[in-house]
Amino acid sequence: MSDIAARRQGRGAQRIAIGLPFPAFPANFWSVALTFNADCYATLHDGFLQLSREWQDFVSGRMTEDFALLQKVGSVKSFDQAWATYVAFWQKAAEDYAAEYGRATKLAGSLASQSMATLQRQMEAAASEITPFERAA
Repeated sequence: MSDIAARRQGRGAQRIAIGLPFPAFPANFWSVALTFNADCYATLHDGFLQLSREWQDFVSGRMTEDFALLQKVGSVKSFDQAWATYVAFWQKAAEDYAAEYGRATKLAGSLASQSMATLQRQMEAAASEITPFERAA
């Protein structure tokens, strides 16, 4: 392509782009966007960290119970003792899992509400930092 043709194409693209209604970005757009992302991700990170800790603590406790079952079953002398050992184990497991499900649900609900609160706070802060001139553009 010749130099003259390239200049003509460039000018044509410029004319087209000038006529398109592109919104103007505010001068402080990137600082607002980065602050917004950092706060939202920090809230999510903290919430998922709490969920992770809770799950690891639960699994650790359940593994202790599981290994204790093996020791108890190894020391039983009769079928009735074995039956009672297994019944107690499964009742405790069901209670533990139900309680853990409740705690995880509470943590997930708290995470969702905290995330939405952070999102709303950041949206309000971002809206207040944009000047009326920038909003109209």
